[in-house]
Parts: sequence; structure tokens; C-alpha cells
Amino acid sequence: EDGRMYAIDQAQRATFRDYSALASNISNFTQSLGESDSKLHNLGEMAIEGILPFKKTPINILKRTIDYSPIGLARGVGKAFKAVKTGKYTAAQAIEDISSGLTGSGIMALGYILASQGFITGGSSDDARERGFDELQGGQNYALTIGDKSYTIDSFAPAVVPLFVGSELYGMQTQKGDEALSASDFIMALN
Repeated sequence: EDGRMYAIDQAQRATFRDYSALASNISNFTQSLGESDSKLHNLGEMAIEGILPFKKTPINILKRTIDYSPIGLARGVGKAFKAVKTGKYTAAQAIEDISSGLTGSGIMALGYILASQGFITGGSSDDARERGFDELQGGQNYALTIGDKSYTIDSFAPAVVPLFVGSELYGMQTQKGDEALSASDFIMALN
């Protein structure tokens, strides 16, 4: 039974269908706006559903992006040292979080290296002239560049998000020159 529940949990995580407290709270808030036929309920539901028609999947994609990053690595290490002692998490759960963080951090570093060598491009430049020049040369956003050919890989998102975060970090570092990247730069790269 434990193995079955673990398999179900992992399948839900892999398809971004796992439980999300935030998505659940947003749905519960919509339901708490009054009786289902009241004007307040209908207006609230229309506003919330208009802004966030799909709650669970985007929130879970953001959660996986954080899991597969240095933030996830730090959280896993924190769990290993604190939460496992108190019994809140098992050692296996802490190791899984550390592994996810290490994997994503490695992919992020690979994205940075590939971008520095010109093999991968991130988002478009803010400079309209530079963006136009790149497009005329056949350049594409979020693409793998081999020789003079460019192949978009953005259709593999969200699996390639850490790779693109690394690419964006390289672009930010290039713009900053000798100035070091900050934690806020990392958060901006996640966008």
C-alpha cells in the first residue's frame, strides 16, 4: 500500500497534478463568497476564474521550478538537518529534495555554460534594434543553436525551465559586467 501511494504521489508530481494548498485555498475562497446563486458569489467566481482559470497546474509548475533549483537544494539540506530529527520528514524525503535541488542546479549551470558558448539562447533582448537584427539573422528565443541552425526547445517546457534560467542568468551577468549577480537577479531569471 505504501509503494502504491508513493507511485501515485510521484505520478501526480510528474504531471503537475499534486495537491497544492494555495490552489485549494483559492478555490475555497471562491466557494465561500456566498450562496451559489448570489450576485456576490457569481461576481467573485467570474473575477477569480477570469484571472486564474487553471489554478493547480501553474502553481505546481512554479513549485517544481523551485524544487529543481538552488532554493530546493537549500530546503532539502535544511530538512535533512532539522525536520528529519523531529520526525516531520523521513530521510528518504530529504534525500529526494536534495537530489531534485542538485539536479536542477546542475541543469541551471549547464544552461549558463551553453549560453556562454553561444549554444543556447534565452528570451529576447529588451533592445528592439538588437532583437530585430537577431530575427533577421534567423535567431530564435529559447533555442538551441548548432552551427548556423537554430532549433526552438521551448516546447519542452516546463522540463527545460532550469536550463533557461541558467541561460537568463548568463544574459544578466553579461549585462552587469563585473558586478556580481544578486538573489533578486535569480528571482528575475525565474520569471
